[in-house]
Amino acid sequence: MKTRSTGYTLNELCTLAELAPADAGELARAGLLRPRAWGEYQPRQVGWARRLAFLLGQGWTVEQIKCWTAQRWTAARLGDWPPAGPPEDC
Repeated sequence: MKTRSTGYTLNELCTLAELAPADAGELARAGLLRPRAWGEYQPRQVGWARRLAFLLGQGWTVEQIKCWTAQRWTAARLGDWPPAGPPEDC
């Protein structure tokens, strides 16, 4: 029988990613942070949450981040990190 792997609560994710809980809530409402069906966040989401925290710290809005995530693997961007700045075409 398979068991669920260990995940993180939202507070644990915030601590590990150095992300403010209020920002995490806003990112979750925007669909940028999604827990598993049983409410835990996957360990690999810590790195993603760190990137989101970095962008917020650089003055990006949640809407700009959401637009960037939709474009980050296009030929023009190719997943570059960190991005040069917020997308201008959103």
